[in-house]
Amino acid sequence: MQRRALLTASGIALGAAQARTATWPDRPIRLVLPFGPGSSADVLGRLLAEPLSQNLGQPIICENRTGAAGSIAAEAVARMPPDGYALLLATIGTQSVNRHLYARLPYDPERDFTPISHLWNAVNVMAVSADSPWPDVQAVIAAGRERGRLTFGSPGNGTSDHMASSLFGIRARVTLEHVPYRGGSAAVQLDLIANRLDFTIGNVPALMGGILGGRIRPLAVAYTRRWPALPEVPTMAEAGVEGVVVPSWHALVAPRGLLTAVRDQLAAASVAVVTRPDFRARLLDLGTEAVGSTPDELAAFTTQESDRYGALIRQLGIRAD
Repeated sequence: MQRRALLTASGIALGAAQARTATWPDRPIRLVLPFGPGSSADVLGRLLAEPLSQNLGQPIICENRTGAAGSIAAEAVARMPPDGYALLLATIGTQSVNRHLYARLPYDPERDFTPISHLWNAVNVMAVSADSPWPDVQAVIAAGRERGRLTFGSPGNGTSDHMASSLFGIRARVTLEHVPYRGGSAAVQLDLIANRLDFTIGNVPALMGGILGGRIRPLAVAYTRRWPALPEVPTMAEAGVEGVVVPSWHALVAPRGLLTAVRDQLAAASVAVVTRPDFRARLLDLGTEAVGSTPDELAAFTTQESDRYGALIRQLGIRAD
């Protein structure tokens, strides 16, 4: 009797799950962006929202939740129902770096999320104000050694901007002072343009407007090769500083417990967007390279990135609390 009751309950639960899958999505989907307006997460997340909405047949509503290098947004999404109506545009920080920076992270990057797809990789570029007296990387290094220290800005502890700039200081043997901005990339750019910061190494999508507008001078990309959107800008190695290769990336994740059928539908819809030739070209213009992975590939990738940045953070001796 008890076994029959259990089987009946299981059958009811399975039927309910299948019914939810068959009707999903039947209302707008929330996409939480972990950084503010003007950040690469904001620019690229909003770029993704419209074509993804078309693929799924429901509006995608973008919501910025800032603070703690993306941890506030990640915690919020981790606590939302796993019904397919709440998504996080995850970053290198939320999934692979913050666990090594914060003694008490309010979520677990592996246990609390359902991986969907690694969407793209973004290049970081070292930049100064267009009014800066430094025309290249070697001039920045010379000034740093002469003055004793340089300031750099980032959208927060644990961001790829923070990691890349800190690594640059070690490789170039220059003492740096980190200035984290709660206001994100837009706030960093304002102080960079005004020469209140010496430099930044930031995501190309966030800095491209200032670069094209002539207010920001790009000096070197923190990557293994030159970037198509900035073909005249050398790599950091070409500029004389080896070993500064720190790309950024974004992925789509949902709260833990998302139905497999919904996960797979989200993954297929996302990959269909980022592999479209016109969308790939737009990403390249913004300094970003499309990926479009499976959920399993994303899970393996975030673990690999966590191991990599955990070692780097220990080397740099960085803590956020």
